[in-house]
Amino acid sequence: ILKYNDFTTVDASFNFYPELELVDLSNNGIVSIPAKAFKSQRSNLRTLKLNENRINQLARDTFHGLRKLKVLELRSNQLVSLPDLGDLDGLESLDLGHNQISEVDAKALSGAGRLRVLKLNDNQLKSVPDGIQGLKALKELYLN
Repeated sequence: ILKYNDFTTVDASFNFYPELELVDLSNNGIVSIPAKAFKSQRSNLRTLKLNENRINQLARDTFHGLRKLKVLELRSNQLVSLPDLGDLDGLESLDLGHNQISEVDAKALSGAGRLRVLKLNDNQLKSVPDGIQGLKALKELYLN
């Protein structure tokens, strides 16, 4: 847990900690996350918290290979769109609330077949994003 620091990016130092199951980088000044920043944790990482930073965009391969990731939190950032997040087949909970998202790629969550909880509340969405109906395991959807 590395909360309340002054990090502005996620760097290669995470490559030295492949056994991490929980990474909490909330409440920092993170603006960007390099592609495959968490590639060394692909075997073990289950929870990734990046809440209350200044992240304004995500690349398709930002979370590449994190097949065991169950919880991804990006609440209270500055995201304006949600790209295709790739293959996150183990993901069960995704929190994108309190951002500025106005656009969601139709394939953004196509690789998250086990997603049960999706929080998109307090964003700039004008309608229910395409692709939501394809989430067969979804039990909770927050759009208020």
